[in-house]
Amino acid sequence: AYAEVPCKVDQCTFANEPTIPYYFDHDCKMGMLGCMADGIHIGCRFCGRRPFDGVPCPASAAIPKGECWFRNEPDTQYYWDKNCTMGEVGCWADGIHAECRFCGGEPGSAFAAVPCP
Repeated sequence: AYAEVPCKVDQCTFANEPTIPYYFDHDCKMGMLGCMADGIHIGCRFCGRRPFDGVPCPASAAIPKGECWFRNEPDTQYYWDKNCTMGEVGCWADGIHAECRFCGGEPGSAFAAVPCP
């Protein structure tokens, strides 16, 4: 009865979208680093970010260098601050690049003291 229903098997299915990049790798096997990232599909694979930085991301999932990267765009404003370092307010906004910095917001908010350019 369901023979004519097409199934998408080359996609990842997450209950909550991860912040780590991922892609579908048909060469994945159980036990390979990053494979079965969604806990459902063996071919769903994490890449490019610790502890999966040894798994290169294809261009479609690659994290850009020199700009912030978010899988899901945040509500908080952000910008690239080449002088941002660990421990400064707003730095590491994307969890990947030290230079990606949250800024602005209402007085009293977490990043209000960081002016947006």
